Amino acid sequence: FGYTVADYQPLASHPDTGLVFAGYELPMFRETAAAMVKYHESFPLSGIIGWDVCIDRECRPQVFEWNLWRAGITFGETTGGPNFRGLGWENLWKDQAC
Repeated sequence: FGYTVADYQPLASHPDTGLVFAGYELPMFRETAAAMVKYHESFPLSGIIGWDVCIDRECRPQVFEWNLWRAGITFGETTGGPNFRGLGWENLWKDQAC
């Protein structure tokens, strides 16, 4: 399922294309996640990077934006609960140099 952006109401299908979410698997998901991990390793001083990625027509992951400043997890937290529960990240701010 998905959610509306404005008020986080659940959706069973995409509002524009009609694609039904149940049972749908994102193409190239594992390969894309592995590529983003590799890219992230190029920035060892960045604690979190928001990678905005799409799959092109040749089935290759393409980064179209990455965010170092205010890389947000608000939507994920709102719709699925704490993303990093139990990892001790609630203390991450204590390790910041500035």
